[in-house]
Amino acid sequence: MGRKSFEELSARRKDVLRIAVQDYILTGEAIASERLVKKYRISVSPATIRNDLAWLEEKGFMVRPHHSAGRVPTDEGYRFYVNSLGDKAVLTPQEEQAIKRFFSMVTREINNIFQRAAMLLADLTCCLGISILTSESSVIVKHFDLIQFGPRSLLSVIIFEDGNILRDTFEISISVEPQDVKVVEEKISSMIIGMTMDEIVKVKIDKNEELAWGKKVFIVASETLKELKRMCHEKSVRDVYLHGAPRLMDYPEMMTSERMLDLIKLFDEHTIFFRLASEALINRCMIVKIGEDNPPAVRDFSFVVAPYEIKGTVGAVGVLGPRRMDYAKAIAAVRDVSHHLTWRLRDLYES
Repeated sequence: MGRKSFEELSARRKDVLRIAVQDYILTGEAIASERLVKKYRISVSPATIRNDLAWLEEKGFMVRPHHSAGRVPTDEGYRFYVNSLGDKAVLTPQEEQAIKRFFSMVTREINNIFQRAAMLLADLTCCLGISILTSESSVIVKHFDLIQFGPRSLLSVIIFEDGNILRDTFEISISVEPQDVKVVEEKISSMIIGMTMDEIVKVKIDKNEELAWGKKVFIVASETLKELKRMCHEKSVRDVYLHGAPRLMDYPEMMTSERMLDLIKLFDEHTIFFRLASEALINRCMIVKIGEDNPPAVRDFSFVVAPYEIKGTVGAVGVLGPRRMDYAKAIAAVRDVSHHLTWRLRDLYES
């Protein structure tokens, strides 16, 4: 089901879905029509709400985990809820004051700032708090190769002046001929040779180039550049700070042996957090990834992340939690912490 289905929702069904998702986030209990009507004083009958829930299930916004059970939100249901939050994603005055107090007290020691920022996010959201610290690189690109392994499989190789090499295989969305790969290699080479990693992540291809290059070359060049940005960002990651894993145990669905094993693997493989944050780092905006939006290792979780920036170097802060995390609290906390972190770092390093 595509997200265009949001347009099919009537005003009442939007309200029902919003209330249902909010109730499930708060309680973790499958949603029943009678409880919604009584608890939220909805001015229609339980039968009407029951029909609305059935319609929402048919359209993919909700699902019934067991035949005799109530319904729970799907990823699309959560996505609608997140999109509907708007200005309602705010912290309490006490939480806002806690953030201001935190940043007024931090030291000039960079690692300490990020460790404590992860702690602050965990405290605010009852999720896993994450800080990603990147480093700036001044080494420039000497050579670039793009090698084809199959109709849609490519290997990108970046060689830097100091001898370091970045390489990775990736899949493209269309089949491509060897001569097109060669053209893309030449186009990308002309763009990135002589650049640092930090400069590569800022490169953009003008949409008008599609007419000059042809649609196929333009698509492959755009997808190749996106892959190169991801590689450079991943290489630039210096430290990942995590805090608050025990807080995830407050959610009963996290207490299964399978979820516990997933969490243990996450702590052993920090690069997954960079991969989750790469879109926010590249586009320099907040990203909310829900369930199936995420890589296979974390598809039972949701992730909220926002970038910070200091002297042109971009890192990220965020939270990882269950699908039914409190999105309003998580979005507001990550947004406000990233904002205050950017300004505090500027004060510390430009004063």
